[in-house]
This record gives sequence, structure tokens and C-alpha cells, in this order.
Amino acid sequence: MLGDRIKQARLLRGLSLRALAEAAGGISAQAISNYETGKDAPGSGVLLRLVDALGVDLEYLFRTVKVELGQPAYRKHCRLSEAEMADLESSVLDSVERYAEAESIVDAEVAPWTGIPAEITTEIQAVEDAEDRADGLRKAWGVGGGPIDCLTELLEDHGIKVIFRSANAMFDGCAYPYGDTPVIVVNERKPTDRIRFDLAHELGHLLIRFPEEWDDKSMEDAAHRFAGAFLVPAKAARLELGLHRTGISILELQKLKLKYGMSMGAWLRRARDLEIVTKSVYDRLYRGIIVRNNWRKQEPFELNVVERSTRMQRLVARAYVDGMVSESRAADLLRMPTEQFLNIVEGHNAVTA
Repeated sequence: MLGDRIKQARLLRGLSLRALAEAAGGISAQAISNYETGKDAPGSGVLLRLVDALGVDLEYLFRTVKVELGQPAYRKHCRLSEAEMADLESSVLDSVERYAEAESIVDAEVAPWTGIPAEITTEIQAVEDAEDRADGLRKAWGVGGGPIDCLTELLEDHGIKVIFRSANAMFDGCAYPYGDTPVIVVNERKPTDRIRFDLAHELGHLLIRFPEEWDDKSMEDAAHRFAGAFLVPAKAARLELGLHRTGISILELQKLKLKYGMSMGAWLRRARDLEIVTKSVYDRLYRGIIVRNNWRKQEPFELNVVERSTRMQRLVARAYVDGMVSESRAADLLRMPTEQFLNIVEGHNAVTA
């Protein structure tokens, strides 16, 4: 496990074996490779030099909680390089393990992902079946048929770890459906409405079982349909828009975006999927509203909601206040300086030495 930690910390710093060897001084790249693969173990002096070069503490290298993420389900159009994906996955693993450690310290109960009714996870036969899966999940989670205020909190309340990462525009999100715990990763640099849709889209990848013969496009279409249906159920969409329309105004789209937290472009797609508008009407509206105004990546009318969960911070604060961890350990779990943690946990009134 020590070797895995050294490698994980190296990748988090974006260092090659040679770069780490140079930063640590007096250690060869081959020696570090041997440490990472478990062929050899570093002595105390070497370990201290590695800790200093990696910018971590000894507690990190000897962390007892280990999580297996499994293989991620990336979007078809994700064009991250292998190095970028490796860096991303190392960072995600570190965050999930910190989260799991905080849960283990306070012995927090975690809602089981396996508690979802079996009929929701049965294999779908058509893209349209994603509607039923979204409705079934809303019912199972007791969400009702209205807007979801904070999707991140909802997911984490049901045992899913949500990780936000800053990435380039080529990355929307990914899901880890096959590991020890279900994980969704999204790009925090996206607008909030896009983040919410990406969360719902990746939830579809966690939940839906696709036929083996389906290609990537069919799976993406189903996950897209699931996302729209989970954010705005069909009944709600028809109540808001009506059964059949020949046009939809920007005013309507703006107000519905603010009410449900789903983009105007996604609302138009939702209307097309539910046959509220015909394909030709959808094409005309999308070109005339979204394309003409250059709103495909960034729309106006920003949402007021903040798509972040505070559960991890609450767990760490609980552990600190109850004397389960030191202030330095609490700060390390949240990856922030000790002074910053104390300011946060004490309501910005902490006095530090």
C-alpha cells in the first residue's frame, strides 16, 4: 500500500519518476519505481525526503483506507490524453479515499447504492426506456415530480460520491460504476446548468444497463434521455409547456431554466423527445435561439443554486469537534492549510498562533 501511495502522490503532483528523483535528491528513478511496485521499501531517511519532495505528510503515505474505483465510463467524445486521464483518476482516487476515511473516523452511516429496486437496473431495450428508469429512481428516492434543488446533495445522500475537478473543455464528466463505491466526476469549470445535466447524465451511466450490442452513440443517447427525464419528468414538462407547441419563447425557456436548473437548450431537446414539438420545429428553435445567440456552451440567466455538497466538510468538522482528529489531520483531509480550516470550522473567528 505504501508503494501505491507514493505513486498516487507523485501523479497528483504531476511528476515523472525522474522529476521526483531530482526533487528528492540522492534517490534514483529506478529506486522510486521499485518502491512504487513493492519490490523494495524506502528507509526512514529516504521516506522523509520523498515526503518533502511530494508535499505530503507521513500520515498520507500510511493512510489505512484504500478504495478501488474500477474502470471509468468516459463520454464518447472525451478527448483527454492518457496522461491527463491518469492525473485525473489519481486525483479522484485521493479525494474518494479522503472522503471514505472521514466517514470511517466518525463511523458515518452511508446510504447503500444497492438499495435501488431491481426493476430500475434491469437492462433497457430502447432509448425511450430511460424515461421509466428516471421516473422509477425519483419514486425510489422519494423526490416527487418537481424541481431538484441541489442534485449533488441528493446523490450523496444516496451513497454516491460526487467529485468536482477543474479540467479542460474536452472533459464533461465520467462515472465509476464498478468500484467499491459509485463515483461521479464532473468538470467544475462548466456553468451550473451544464454541471447539473452532467451529474444526471453520469447518474444514468451508473444506473442503466445497456444491451451488449449497443454502440457508444446509443448509450449516450439513453444517458442523455435519462438526464432530461430525471431533471424534468415528462408530466412536469407537459404541464409547463403544454402537449403540442409550434414555438417556444425565450422568456419561457429562461423561467423554466431558473425553476428546474436545466439549460434552455436541454429544455428544447426535452420538448422534442416528448414530441411536444416536432423535429422540424426543434431544429428551427435551436438554430434561432441557441445557435444564433452563441449559447451552446454558455447561456445567459445564471442559476442561483450552488451545486456543491457540504457533507465531507461536515464530517470532518464533526470529527474535529468531537476530538477524533487533530486540527492538522482535519485540514489534511480537506486538503487545506490548518489556519484556513480553523477559520472555517470556527466561523472565521478562530485565533491561531
